[in-house]
Amino acid sequence: MLQQKSFQLLTYISLPILLAGCVSTSTQMLNDKGQVANCGANGLGVIGAPAAYLMSQECISKYEAAGFRRADSPKVNASAPTPATPPINTTALIPTTLSDKDGTLKIELPAGWESAPITLATVKIAAKNSSNGGQLVISTTNLLDIKDWLQYSESLRAKLANSLQDVSNPELVKIKVNGLDALRAEISGSTKAGIKVHYLTTVIKSSDRLIYVVSWSPESRFSLLKAEFESLANAVKM
Repeated sequence: MLQQKSFQLLTYISLPILLAGCVSTSTQMLNDKGQVANCGANGLGVIGAPAAYLMSQECISKYEAAGFRRADSPKVNASAPTPATPPINTTALIPTTLSDKDGTLKIELPAGWESAPITLATVKIAAKNSSNGGQLVISTTNLLDIKDWLQYSESLRAKLANSLQDVSNPELVKIKVNGLDALRAEISGSTKAGIKVHYLTTVIKSSDRLIYVVSWSPESRFSLLKAEFESLANAVKM
């Protein structure tokens, strides 16, 4: 049985994961007073990617609300003139196609979705929809490294559930995604920071790898976004 791990959200986030292949990333946050904070996540393998990603983004949002910015973001000049009419972001009105670094994995996203920062090496694609609170991460693992993909998918579900409190965690459901075998689950609960979230996870079995598609939103938005989240798995192209 998998043991529940503890999380701590301070200026650094530690996320131990079960699989081999350690990754460690950190986003440095700065403010105009010269103060520095680090929002990081470390872990092993694809199991922890969605949970670590969410924890890292929560930390970043916390410091942005306190007046910090990412170290690689330009400093805002408060004295600079502000345009009377902000330009319209036309990219938010059309579908977007994202791909991983080697171009072997793509997803066609609906209008409103855009690329999001990747803060973990195990995440191949990350996206967000700022207008409705939707988030998406996609990870993969080589099928040759997996003895039993059903058992592996169950471990992914359990690990993600263990990252939350007050969890509602139904069983995996067998489905087909573009003719391929897949397993889907809904997982809802509260993060250690007290934020209620609702995940929709899909593990797709291709001929050579498993594609782990995880979308989520605040609990209050999930019922409106569920159908769109389900369509995201169908939009993955290999």
